[in-house]
Amino acid sequence: MLQLSIIGNLGADAEKKEKNGKQFFTFRVAHSEKLQDGTERTIWVSCLSSRDISALLPFLTKGTRVYCSGRASVRVFSSPATHQFEAGIDLSVERIEFCGQPINRESVKAWLEKNPETANAIYNELPF
Repeated sequence: MLQLSIIGNLGADAEKKEKNGKQFFTFRVAHSEKLQDGTERTIWVSCLSSRDISALLPFLTKGTRVYCSGRASVRVFSSPATHQFEAGIDLSVERIEFCGQPINRESVKAWLEKNPETANAIYNELPF
């Protein structure tokens, strides 16, 4: 089994989808690093969670920094941009953690107070 842990920023808001009557959640995480020659390289990881993370959707928005871990796989695809075969990384998410603090803590606190059922679901997912 290939395990992968990543830290990066969401490239777009997470989405809830359904296929063959089963729901799942998808999002993409970007990890950027500066190379020695001064250029920057970004690696994208396509994430999929079959666990019900709908309580987290309001917080899994574009730009949010997250830590994700789970089972990894590699796929080969034909890039429409380069017209060449490229490799992509897929992650079957088993764990999600938010990195850093919310930009506006008061708005998050107000949202949680207005949505107590969602807040309870989030608190029940905490490991402590």
